[in-house]
Amino acid sequence: DGTTRIYFDNAPGKFTVIDTEDFYKVIGIKWSLNKDGHAYGRLYGRTVPLHRVVLDVENQSGVIVDHINRNPLDNRKVNLRIADQSINATNRKMHKNNTSGFRGVYWNKQKQKFRAKAVINGIKIHLGWYDTPEEAYIAYLDFMICYHGFNVLPDYLQADAIKFGVVKSM
Repeated sequence: DGTTRIYFDNAPGKFTVIDTEDFYKVIGIKWSLNKDGHAYGRLYGRTVPLHRVVLDVENQSGVIVDHINRNPLDNRKVNLRIADQSINATNRKMHKNNTSGFRGVYWNKQKQKFRAKAVINGIKIHLGWYDTPEEAYIAYLDFMICYHGFNVLPDYLQADAIKFGVVKSM
């Protein structure tokens, strides 16, 4: 199927997957699984994440590599992309304390309204107050599409944008 498994020295039975064509980049390196679930190895005296080696950005500071399907053990190129901090953060799991059920939507007890908010490169952007969490989420989706573009968004946000009528089916 064009993929190769790499087993970890510190986690017996666990492995990561890369494209077979990238095996030459990682052969001879001892790979370990760290506590956040990513594969790391020692290269040129430094600890580097496998996903950065696969995309040839291990020496480029400030470059963020995102796992599209959120699985840090899937290091095939089809699952990796260069992203900015905002898209990388958007592709994370929703916070445990989220009570609205929607990313970017928060209940404000004082105003008795739902607030839509996006964070772009550390800057919080207020998108308005809404009566329902769905209305606030639509505002969030609309902003994310306008700012990043539909095709850059994680799959689940694309599906929600279609489901909530923010964009027509692609």
